[in-house]
Amino acid sequence: MNKDQGVHLLDTTFNAPFDEQRFTRFINELLNDVNTGKGFEYGASPIKNTFQDHVNKFRRLGGYQDPEGNSVDIL
Repeated sequence: MNKDQGVHLLDTTFNAPFDEQRFTRFINELLNDVNTGKGFEYGASPIKNTFQDHVNKFRRLGGYQDPEGNSVDIL
């Protein structure tokens, strides 16, 4: 991806209403080896009280492990 394509992807991902396909494309361009095998969706019950005013539901799109072995969920 060249610089102009990257700028366009950032702009359309973060300066527009959320779109899961666009966000997934951004994540796949940003990170190498995203593991999408264990995706799932949560409703309101497991969302921490701190976030319930802002989050109705969330979906785990995948996970990523960096070269040092640190893992992160992609939500």
